[in-house]
Amino acid sequence: MLLSLALAGRPEWIFWYWLVPYFTTYQIFFFWDDMIGHYNCPQTGTRDMRGLWFRLMATHGTNYHNIHHKYPRIPWFNQKRATALFIDERSIDVAHGFTGAIRQMVIARD
Repeated sequence: MLLSLALAGRPEWIFWYWLVPYFTTYQIFFFWDDMIGHYNCPQTGTRDMRGLWFRLMATHGTNYHNIHHKYPRIPWFNQKRATALFIDERSIDVAHGFTGAIRQMVIARD
């Protein structure tokens, strides 16, 4: 990508399309990704995230967060398959969509 921008004569785009988002919006997404994955998860202490929002916005495979905490050596690209093999999804906290995750974080469960 750097070579492409240099060849196109537009190296300043690196600043606008990578550095500015990295130091602004990325930090917001990372904060919410971390909060949703760990806050108010009474069953296992972590929350898996399902749905298009999380698939597009969540970092490094946190859609399958419980398998990451149980078996941290499994790489992110194998976490979906490992979750199907080793985790009973009825026994873990799972958020379906951003609003569902916020609802789970706000409502205290016994």
